[in-house]
Amino acid sequence: MNALNLVLVFIVSTSPVESPCESGWLDRNERLGRLSPGDSAMPMRVSSTVGMPNPVAIRVGVDQQSSHVAFDGSNYVVVWQDSSGGSWDVRAARVSPEGAVLDPGGFDVSSATGDQTLPDIASDGARSLVVWHDTRSTQYPYIYGARVSPAGTVLDPQGIVVCNSQQSPNNHPRVGSNGTGFLVSWCDWRYGTFLHVFGARVAQSGAVLDPSGIPVCTTYLWQSYPSVTSDGSNYLVTWMHCPDNSPEEDIYGARVTPAGVCLDPLGLAISTAPDLQQVPAAAFDGTDFLVVWADFRNEVDVYGARVTPGGSVLDPSGIPISTGQDWQNYAAVAYGGGSFLVVWQDLRNGIGDIYGARVTPDGTVLDPAGIPICAEQNGQGSPNIAFDGTNFLVIWEDNRNGATLNIYGARVTPDGVVLDPDGFIIPGSVAVKEPAAGDTIRRPTLIQSLVLGSKPLHAKETVVLRDPSGRVTVKLHPGMNDIRALPPGVYFASAGSERPPWRIVVLK
Repeated sequence: MNALNLVLVFIVSTSPVESPCESGWLDRNERLGRLSPGDSAMPMRVSSTVGMPNPVAIRVGVDQQSSHVAFDGSNYVVVWQDSSGGSWDVRAARVSPEGAVLDPGGFDVSSATGDQTLPDIASDGARSLVVWHDTRSTQYPYIYGARVSPAGTVLDPQGIVVCNSQQSPNNHPRVGSNGTGFLVSWCDWRYGTFLHVFGARVAQSGAVLDPSGIPVCTTYLWQSYPSVTSDGSNYLVTWMHCPDNSPEEDIYGARVTPAGVCLDPLGLAISTAPDLQQVPAAAFDGTDFLVVWADFRNEVDVYGARVTPGGSVLDPSGIPISTGQDWQNYAAVAYGGGSFLVVWQDLRNGIGDIYGARVTPDGTVLDPAGIPICAEQNGQGSPNIAFDGTNFLVIWEDNRNGATLNIYGARVTPDGVVLDPDGFIIPGSVAVKEPAAGDTIRRPTLIQSLVLGSKPLHAKETVVLRDPSGRVTVKLHPGMNDIRALPPGVYFASAGSERPPWRIVVLK
């Protein structure tokens, strides 16, 4: 057995205390095996006739990646691509401003045939639009979308075709909202040898207003990795830009009106510094945009530049936001509470951590040493961020369990205080395995704590059971433990610092 693909499954029972319970594991093929201290087991297929009392299990050995977040006026909506179904699907979960995960099992935005990958999300304040790559109909990904209501209802369960160009729209689709509609942007090959930037407006009704796409930038050699934000009227699309045959990449942008007119068909040169500038993101503060990117002019640092709604670049040399040792990359940004909060993956400690820094509207960096948001073991990366009117929610991909990527989050105040210093898992990203039809799942009352993973516990070793916020809810000792007072939900069990935490799910 490969230990990296194993996770503890607690088998719980409503039987009397003297009835034995067992521990087991699930592999990535959802096979369940029984484990006793020191024993190994032959796997068997999970079914309603497994013959064990009331299994409580989760899918494991799967990844959650490419997470993005938006605030819909009531709650945050977090989206990601998820491999728990055997192929990649797009899933989501809502998170309240208080950090409570409102969809503990998550919900499918799209689980169509083929793969659905690279999701992004924006909200107009009343509904959210999720967009993604989709291979259900062709070997080349189309761009699909679906609206999600504040109640977490997917309004377009079959998806909306945003772009079905046969020329492979194969570069990260991105979406932004101006409050009255949406603009989706991507890159495709339709004009020949090179990638160019296109867009399409999507109405609040879900109607695609530009089914053939709007050419945003089709000059020079190629463009890639677009991003979209808005000043409340026009959109600002930014991208990585290669103007000639040199290996250098720059950051360019263009404004697009609500009517779908590109105001800057030749592009706005936001950063043309030496070497590479990559993967831009942008936010608006009510007066100007702040565009941020990974910059290779020295090592790999985070730089930014302000751009006015009129298209003037206020910081043509760039603002050094983080220039610490080693690499800082994959930057994201949001505005709220009087300043921008820029977040990034930071390698100053030898492995990816999540750091941030506040930047004022006049371009002053308030936290030049950075704010450590999450520095857990095994690495974190690819952060994203949104603001709810009071605090920011930063999310990221987290490998603290040493086996798979899950989505974690932490709230940060406009003063730079991290409210959730260890982060909390977005439980929907754990991909709960629901019981099959005909299964009998009753309220669990007893839990056996004998084996953690494939390793027996020491006689005096205690398992600590934490909720997603990290709060200790129960201390489990070897033998039977009464958990009748434990609410249903996702929990994390750990025994000592040497063992990674194991996820369990308690059902009603």
